Amino acid sequence: MKAAAKFKTNETSVKAPERFNTMLQQRRQWAEEAGLSPDVIEKVYQDLVNYFIEEELKHWLSK
Repeated sequence: MKAAAKFKTNETSVKAPERFNTMLQQRRQWAEEAGLSPDVIEKVYQDLVNYFIEEELKHWLSK
């Protein structure tokens, strides 16, 4: 996360909303294929990635 922050040029590049949404859609698809709840899997990944985004953003802003 700290290493990735070095390559980001602005707050939007840290949050990467398009990449985030694409990842969530992929996880939903994986969940469906595995017979799992897409809603639950999406929520787990959403919470996990949002945590890391916030941590990376804090690091990026502190530079």
